[in-house]
Amino acid sequence: MSTSSKNNKIMKIENSSAIRDFNFSKSDGIIGITFRQDKEYDFATTEKDAIRSEVESAVANGESIGKLYNSLLREDRLTKVTNV
Repeated sequence: MSTSSKNNKIMKIENSSAIRDFNFSKSDGIIGITFRQDKEYDFATTEKDAIRSEVESAVANGESIGKLYNSLLREDRLTKVTNV
């Protein structure tokens, strides 16, 4: 895992075939996720800090980020924000 500027709030994901990074620098309750196709989508959550911690842990332990992402969606901990 590597981090970028903005107070290390962008987490680059190097071991995922689908997800490039998580952007935790968005407004309150919003996490941006950029996929390998260079498309970023915003997701609403009430658990921003907990999710960041889980992503950090999964990366550190070599766990699947895609599996974590899908789990967060299934558990309704992330909800895709639709831009109108």
